[in-house]
Amino acid sequence: MTHRHQRGWLKKEKRSQGETWVFFFRTVRKSDGKRVENKIPIGLVKDFSSESCVWAEVERQHLHINQVDFRGCVIFADLAHHYAEHELVEPTESIHPKAHTTIRGYERVLRNRLLPQWGNRVALGLEPLEVEEWLKALKRKEGLANPTLDKMRRVMSLVYRHSQRYGLIPRNQESNPMRFVRCKTTSEYEAMILTPEQAYAVLLNLREPERTLTLLATGTGLRISNRHYASNQRQLVRGSASRLPWFRLPSRVRL
Repeated sequence: MTHRHQRGWLKKEKRSQGETWVFFFRTVRKSDGKRVENKIPIGLVKDFSSESCVWAEVERQHLHINQVDFRGCVIFADLAHHYAEHELVEPTESIHPKAHTTIRGYERVLRNRLLPQWGNRVALGLEPLEVEEWLKALKRKEGLANPTLDKMRRVMSLVYRHSQRYGLIPRNQESNPMRFVRCKTTSEYEAMILTPEQAYAVLLNLREPERTLTLLATGTGLRISNRHYASNQRQLVRGSASRLPWFRLPSRVRL
């Protein structure tokens, strides 16, 4: 079963020490598997100036109320959602920040490939060979390149490693099937070498803004796969690239 993300709620209770802020949340009772209320005292009401200060104290205590118990039949979707909530976040909220394009790329892999295929499977029940066969089938049926397949394997591995780090699954080799999954990483793409005359002829046949964008990418090394690059190409052509916060030239390039 997939566990819903919860924030919990606050209440005031009268206790022997005085009126107290108490944090409530739901948890699964191990004896019968039912969801029941649980509570943790946070502090005396007189010690907090407002309810927002109480929430700040709850955050400071790092209460893991959404932690999945690996001793049950945790499914891959549980691990994937936990990974996304903690790792695929804005750079300012992460210890090891990822680029915006990397975050969106990993989200697409999870949403379009991994969750539809493995989401409802018991995470510790996946076998390395069946993952390998799935990757081979994607290559055969959809013609996906080796680096694309390896990216799926790496994202799955990141989900398992993250889950082990947080204690969602045991920290042993057998609990991470991706350690034993083999996948080719080299691309079968063969570059076409053009002579200067051929390259110039191709450039002359391009329309605007593609012609200017090609010159820009050639001279600066700016990747066309950058999402912002593609969505703001007209601004680039109009000479406004210097005002876009994501635009950075390589250190050796001088225009």
